Amino acid sequence: MKAVQGRCYLVTGGGSGLGAAVVEALVQRQARAVILDMNADQGTKLASSLNINQHDPVSLFVQTDVTSEGILFVIDSLTHLNLHSH
Repeated sequence: MKAVQGRCYLVTGGGSGLGAAVVEALVQRQARAVILDMNADQGTKLASSLNINQHDPVSLFVQTDVTSEGILFVIDSLTHLNLHSH
């Protein structure tokens, strides 16, 4: 599925359950994923496991509560990162 290849996606609730499954599916299809979740342990563990044996990171974890205004700061900050595939 080339529609997602080389793109970067923000996945809310990406640390576990359905969100984690979405993150894994995106990475398998050569996309990059920013994992947004309140649970730092699960989010960090998932990002680390996806980045093993990768030349460039394919995932990034950001601990945040997407129901708060702080998410706007997170999204603004992420727009300045170069997360595109090489």
